[in-house]
Order: sequence, then structure tokens, then C-alpha cells
Amino acid sequence: ETCSAGAGSLVLEFTVLSRLTGDGRYEELAKRAFWAVWARRSDIGLIGSGIDAESGRWVHSYTGIGAGIDSFFEYAFKSYHSADAFLKVWEKSHASIKRHLYRGEGHQHPHLIQGDIFTGATRAFWIDSLSAFYPGLLTLAGEVDEAIGIHLLTTAVWTRFSGLPERWNVATGDIEQGLSWYGGRPEFVESTYYLYRATKDPWYLHVGEMVLRDLKRRCWTKCGWAGIQDVRNGELNDRMESFFLGETAKYMFLLYDFDHPLNKLDQPFVFSTEGHPL
Repeated sequence: ETCSAGAGSLVLEFTVLSRLTGDGRYEELAKRAFWAVWARRSDIGLIGSGIDAESGRWVHSYTGIGAGIDSFFEYAFKSYHSADAFLKVWEKSHASIKRHLYRGEGHQHPHLIQGDIFTGATRAFWIDSLSAFYPGLLTLAGEVDEAIGIHLLTTAVWTRFSGLPERWNVATGDIEQGLSWYGGRPEFVESTYYLYRATKDPWYLHVGEMVLRDLKRRCWTKCGWAGIQDVRNGELNDRMESFFLGETAKYMFLLYDFDHPLNKLDQPFVFSTEGHPL
């Protein structure tokens, strides 16, 4: 089994590798994997999270924007520099997500649910911490108003728990059982950074300050930055994820360093899903 995010998030890095080495096989194979995922989309334009690598069939019919799927959409948009076909994938994906998974102003909070890949029917009401990347992607794609609304709910969850639990249920307001941990994921800070760069609204600086304050208060230890095992009681785990420094701290730094070259660069670039500028 492989996931759509894993198979679909190779194009940027492997295209660069082909350019640097002169060997086009890296780019060719990365794009082949991306298009193999897209070719298996349902009739309503949704993709699943898990694919049986032998049969090529979806392992289950769950779909959403978070774990197992997230960076496929990110790379569909960010890879369009090499071919307009990627941009069309993003546009079609965004339209299907908004039609079947998005719950907008008619609901208490704009958010996205877990749905059925074939029918679009609601399958679950939880959101995961990985899905916090989506407002940042929407911002890059020019869908700023939609991004602002979705980001607000994530901000409210952080305000309540001083961290993002791995899964939180929109319908019940509770953390999903056994998924109360926060490992220092970068997605919420990343989206906050993009929204500030797009809007220059100082409110996003206050959001970043809240996150920074909570991280310093709850996660700093004498040996580094620990993850939180349970956001409700502050229990720490004995682990520091590589993405904390590679992405979370990086986006936090860029949020406040207005004069950093990456914030003033008059040249097109994108961040990879691992936070590397390309």
C-alpha cells in the first residue's frame, strides 16, 4: 500500500534533480507516479488516501485533505511551473473538494469534512492537524477568503488546547480518542505565514505569537523541543521530530523576519512540502 501524498509529492524535487544531473529519468518517474494517482480519481473528481500498489485500487473509500492526501494537492499547484496540466489538476481538485467536502458559511465554522471518494457523502466530521496546511495552499492559489475562514477554526482549536491535537471532531467538539498528541507539526504555522504575507493583517502576527509562546512554555526542554503527548494535560513525549526545526521553526522565523531574502526575493520560487525553497 502507498498513499496519494507519497506518490504525488515527488515532482518538484525530482525535477530539480533531473535538471542538475541531466538525467531525465528522475523527473519522468516522479511525474508518472503523480499521473497514476490522478488517473484513479473518482467520477466526481476526488482521490483517496491509500492505493494498493499491486492492484492499483483504492484501499478504502475515505477521502479528505489531510493525512495520506495533503501534499498531492500542494504539488499539483506548485508544479504547474513545468506544465499547465498540473494547474488544471489543482483547479479540478479544488472544485471537487469545495463541492463535496467544504462546509462554508451555512455552518457554524467553515471547515472540510471526511467524505466518500465515489459519492461525496459525509463519512466523518474530524479534522486532523495535517489539514492545517490547506489555508496556506489556498492563499498561494489566490483563494484568500476561503483560506481565512478555514484558518479561523484551526486557530480556535489551538487557542483552546495550546496545541493542535492530531484529530479533533467538529461535530462533538472533542478530541478523537487516542489522538490527543501534537508532535510540533508545521502546517498551522505555515498557513499563518502565507496568510500574513498575502494580507499583511497584523492579526496573523498575534496568532504566530500565541503559537510561539505556547511552544516555548510547553515544549522546550534542556535537550531540545519535545512533542506533546496529550495537549490536554501537557504530558511530553521523548521525541523531537525533524520537521520541527526544518519547517515549524523556519516558517515561524520567516513570519517575523520581514527583511529576510526569501521574503523580499523578486524571483519565483516555492517551498517543497518539507519546507525547502526551490
